[in-house]
Amino acid sequence: MIQPSLVEGISSAILESMACKTPIIATKVGGNKEILEHNKTGILLEPDTKKILEEIIDLVENKERADRICKEAFKEVQNYDWSHVGKLYLNIYESLL
Repeated sequence: MIQPSLVEGISSAILESMACKTPIIATKVGGNKEILEHNKTGILLEPDTKKILEEIIDLVENKERADRICKEAFKEVQNYDWSHVGKLYLNIYESLL
């Protein structure tokens, strides 16, 4: 999945790709930096088409790297599951009482 945004919030497309175990290459902007960790759960780059192309080629040629990134991203996206996030919100609300 390629997310070459110049501006981005928390991208549901990235979260969905993580849940589908799809390797992600995204620009180092906004919410992308919050969701992804470079070379662990995705590839984060400055907006540069040449670098994006180099990473695409590397992930296609280096299946082990792509698989490792996908597995880590899948683990991380579990933190964005609504059953988990809902409990966090509930804890915050209960702490205000």
